[in-house]
Amino acid sequence: MLNFRLIMAASQVKQKQSVFSNPDNEVSLTISRLGSSTSFPKTTLTAICVAALFLLTGCKLAGSEDDLPSPVADGSIRIDPQLDPESIRKDRFDFVDASLEGRTLSLTVSVSGGCEDHDYDLVTQGALLLSIPPGANLYLVHEDNDDPCDAIIQQTVSFDITPLVESSGFEQILLILWPYDQVKPFEPPLLYDAKSSS
Repeated sequence: MLNFRLIMAASQVKQKQSVFSNPDNEVSLTISRLGSSTSFPKTTLTAICVAALFLLTGCKLAGSEDDLPSPVADGSIRIDPQLDPESIRKDRFDFVDASLEGRTLSLTVSVSGGCEDHDYDLVTQGALLLSIPPGANLYLVHEDNDDPCDAIIQQTVSFDITPLVESSGFEQILLILWPYDQVKPFEPPLLYDAKSSS
C-alpha cells in the first residue's frame, strides 16, 4: 500500500511538469494541470517560438547594420558663390572617415538617429584658396528629418566632385572638409590630383 502511494505521488508530480517529447519526429508540448492537459503540435510550437523571438528582439541593438535607414543616395557637390557657411548648419554630425577615389568623395559620419532617412548635401563656394595646391572649403549639410531615435549610427555618403574640378581648371585641389561646428577642419585634407584620378 505504501509503495502504491509513492508511485501515485511521483506520477502526480510528473503530470504537473511541462514535458517535451519527440516521437516520430514530431515536436509537442504537453502542459498538465489539475487533471486537464493541452497539446501543441509542431507547427503551433514553432509559431509560438518565432513570436517570442520577435518580442524579445523588438528593441534592436543600436549601431547594428539591420537598424540603419535605407542607403544614402549618392549626389554631386553643389557650388554656391553666395554661400554663407553659418547659415547652412542644420543637424549635428561628426566626421569618422573621408576618402577620395577618382572624382568620388566618400564621407563616413556618425549621427544620432536610426528611425528616419537622413539627407546630406555637400556645398562649396567655388572660390579657391590662394595656396599651393589651391584649396576648396567643403561643407557637409546634414538633415535628420526630425529623427526621434537617439542611437549613434554611422552612414557613408559619396559625392561626385566633377563640378568643382571642371569649374576650377586646376589639376590639383586640396579638399578641406569642415565639420558641423566649423571650428577646425577635418584632418588630413584630401588631395585631388587629375593625373592619379584619370
